[in-house]
Amino acid sequence: MVTFSHNRLLKNGVYIRLDKANYTVEEKPVLTIKNSSPNEITFGVDYEIYMKGGEDWVEVPALCPNAAWTAARCILPYSKSYRQLIDLSRFGPGDYRVLKTVRDELTRVSTTFVVKFKISK
Repeated sequence: MVTFSHNRLLKNGVYIRLDKANYTVEEKPVLTIKNSSPNEITFGVDYEIYMKGGEDWVEVPALCPNAAWTAARCILPYSKSYRQLIDLSRFGPGDYRVLKTVRDELTRVSTTFVVKFKISK
């Protein structure tokens, strides 16, 4: 697992970032994945969100109790980017992190990236 703030170079030529580090609940962060590695990468549309609760990170449940992610996979070739909106409308102020898993198709190695952000009033 690779952890970083909202804008950093990541592992093996794959960049994952949010458009900024602080949001209000009305905003929709843009999570960007850029493939600068020579290999194709794949990932799903799913992501996980955790909120800081005291000293621990607590997973925030899916947006609705019966929600399910699609099994569709995105394929991202070299030098291409993918953008995904993150819905914050049901969250309150606090420290959060979003987790996104990406797989290198040549090496078959999956890496989970963790991007930290804050929500303010």
